[in-house]
Amino acid sequence: MVSSPAVRRELDSEPGYDTADSCWLCDRERGELCHVHDPVMREARRRLRRPQGRWRAWWRWLAEAFTSMVLLGPVGCRPPPVPQAAPPAAEVPAFEAPTPAPEEPGGRTTEVEPAEAVAVEPAPSDGEPEAEPPARPEEAGPVPAYDRREWRHWIDADHDCQNTRQEVLIEESEVPVTFKDARKCTVATGRWTCPYTGQVFVDPGKLDVDHLVPLENAHVSGGWRWDADQKRAYANDLEDSEHLVAVSASANRSKGSKGPEAWMPPDQGAWCPYLSAWIGVKGRWGLEMTEVERAGFNRGLEGCGP
Repeated sequence: MVSSPAVRRELDSEPGYDTADSCWLCDRERGELCHVHDPVMREARRRLRRPQGRWRAWWRWLAEAFTSMVLLGPVGCRPPPVPQAAPPAAEVPAFEAPTPAPEEPGGRTTEVEPAEAVAVEPAPSDGEPEAEPPARPEEAGPVPAYDRREWRHWIDADHDCQNTRQEVLIEESEVPVTFKDARKCTVATGRWTCPYTGQVFVDPGKLDVDHLVPLENAHVSGGWRWDADQKRAYANDLEDSEHLVAVSASANRSKGSKGPEAWMPPDQGAWCPYLSAWIGVKGRWGLEMTEVERAGFNRGLEGCGP
């Protein structure tokens, strides 16, 4: 069928042409649209509108149509292009109905216990205080008791037969030392001035090698968390000249494990160097100071002079 009556009459008058069998013009009443982009369709409509001899136009059109059919294939009515639908929106998962309980033989239904609900604690409101964070593992529980045997000293770190005590005596002697035998393992004589009292000694037997920050003080200040290797390193530290000092045995016994809040050198002129070395050792090893110790430290600074 053709849609234009004028074109229908024009073609019906042509011998051997039946518009009822035509496929290149389309019937809008059937919902078909003409494919106006086909070269044959365009040329046919142009020829039909141009006034010229019917037979000439008809045979020329047939020749061109045949050529086009050979080159382009058969031309026919094509349905209008189907517009592509927009991509579907993301599917929202539908609510799944609970699976029915399986039936037992005899028609009875096995009841499935519902999942246990998990209680969710509400977040604290602005007016409610938040809970304190849990204590760190090392802070949980009391500080273990101090055991001097865990702080192994004196050791011979460089394997030259001179242990840590002998190394300090050799280093701090104001004169060359002598040894008890040819192996040079033990100091026999020398000259030392006690930094706590100002006394001078030539017999090493009257001297103690003091941990300026005592082992027990280091223990309660955080050293109790250390492993055996770190405790041994602290007890035998020769890298810091203020860490181990040769002092009067009596002054060292008087000091014991006390901090600046309970003991200061008898020679007040030694307070400033003593406190400076104390805070230096604490800082180097990451040790803490209690409030009482800090108060004694500040009092010592006030009395150590300008």
